[in-house]
Amino acid sequence: SADPHPNIILLHATFQDYATLYFLLELCPGGEMWSRTLNADGSKAGIPAPYSLARSWVAELVDAVEHCHAHHLVHRDLKPENMWLDSIGHVKLIDFGTCKDLEDSSLNGPEFEGTPEYMSPEAIDNKDTDYRADLWSLGCLLYEMAKLRTPFYSEKVNFYVLGKRITSCQYD
Repeated sequence: SADPHPNIILLHATFQDYATLYFLLELCPGGEMWSRTLNADGSKAGIPAPYSLARSWVAELVDAVEHCHAHHLVHRDLKPENMWLDSIGHVKLIDFGTCKDLEDSSLNGPEFEGTPEYMSPEAIDNKDTDYRADLWSLGCLLYEMAKLRTPFYSEKVNFYVLGKRITSCQYD
């Protein structure tokens, strides 16, 4: 559309060489949201996002997701790494590689839908997903902002254990 949504990153151009496809995206000097909860060495910072900041980020993310849903799109990979911050700290949603178009299935990405820690039980069970998959991921993000870990975190980090915890709703 001519008037892009303020919380979805702009794609300015694409180009490719023999081996790589390049995307020229809007500059987001605030970096990815994930870095806001990590130390420089990649370890957890141990400080949850302040409530007022988390509330603002989530409101902007919900607005971006509502925009996608209004256009019959399900993102299917909502996670802190796919949420970038512009120069004044507003959320920009990126990475529509696993996005699902509910009106035109010929445009859909792969059937594997997202990052395991944020996947809904339906996605884990390979059932057809819809808008609810994004709502599930939003809930996981809210939990992570408060607790600095996803709700179904397990010391035994493998897809099988994580999938079992998600499908049986075993969370702390």
